[in-house]
Amino acid sequence: MKKYLILAAIAGAALVSCTKTQQISSIEISDNPIAFQAYNALKTKAMIEGSQYTPDCPTFMAKAYYLGEGKTWNADSLSATMYMPEEKVSWQDSVWITSTLYYWPKDNGSLTFMAYTPASISDYVTFNVEAKDGVEISKTYNIEEHQDVDFMVADIVRDATASNTNSVYTYTGGSYGKAVQALFRHKLSQISGITVKTEEDYESLTINVGEIVIIGHYTEGTYEDGVWVPSGERADSTYLHNGDLIIGSSESDAMDSDYYLMIPQDADEVVIVITYEVTSGDTTYEVTVEVPIKTYQEAFEEGTKYSYDFIIGKDENGGFTAIKWAPEIVEWAEDSPLED
Repeated sequence: MKKYLILAAIAGAALVSCTKTQQISSIEISDNPIAFQAYNALKTKAMIEGSQYTPDCPTFMAKAYYLGEGKTWNADSLSATMYMPEEKVSWQDSVWITSTLYYWPKDNGSLTFMAYTPASISDYVTFNVEAKDGVEISKTYNIEEHQDVDFMVADIVRDATASNTNSVYTYTGGSYGKAVQALFRHKLSQISGITVKTEEDYESLTINVGEIVIIGHYTEGTYEDGVWVPSGERADSTYLHNGDLIIGSSESDAMDSDYYLMIPQDADEVVIVITYEVTSGDTTYEVTVEVPIKTYQEAFEEGTKYSYDFIIGKDENGGFTAIKWAPEIVEWAEDSPLED
């Protein structure tokens, strides 16, 4: 949903043939290897998209803990035994599985799984059974250096057994049994689009948008107990658009890239600055408009996409400093095949 708001502006993204097996602890195991069925929600270009975690999606990391019969994760997590160490899960032989095979326990015990994606940032991410979603980033994470990384964390799969998970996978020579359902959720925020246009056609004028910059936002942070903690200095400027863009009364896409990822944070000091030139005949003057994000949204929330439509028009004095702003906020993940 869009709201059009008038601003008083100031000018100025199994190997089944493998023979390795591994058993953690002395627990008796079944002959059913552990496989995964992964889901997520939505990508723009370079971001994960749709509800199915398709074979071309990045490999992810997973870890599992064992609890004996009668115990549950919510009540007994601190006494759990590691069953599967941190392992990379990749698409192999038409299934998401670890190269080193792990098998479901044969007794009445259960497994609890944690996972995150992509595996490429394993230097930053660690598993922690005491964290809200089992994952944390304690090393400072710079979003400017990871604009192509769609960091997601799966819901913890608690108290799973080979009989209470879903979706049977088969392969030559046997069955993987029931697959662990890994539902990934986006943990970053993104600006997914900016458009600009004039309020009407001005035949005698040329309006050239030269720069759109976001300032005052954090580009570093840590992920602790399911919450981002921004750190460092607020950014002086990040260019969302830089170059000539002649606009008219039809919308023009103004972002130089398909998206801009952000660490979730409050919008207290975040500002979008638009600089454009207005030319009439031989006369050209520059206008700079500052749009405080806090006026229209409280924060950049995780798993949420933001797009902004700017309309440049005349102000009460006849100058071109009046802007209508149509912010749009949508869920990055709109649905899941696992949720009714």
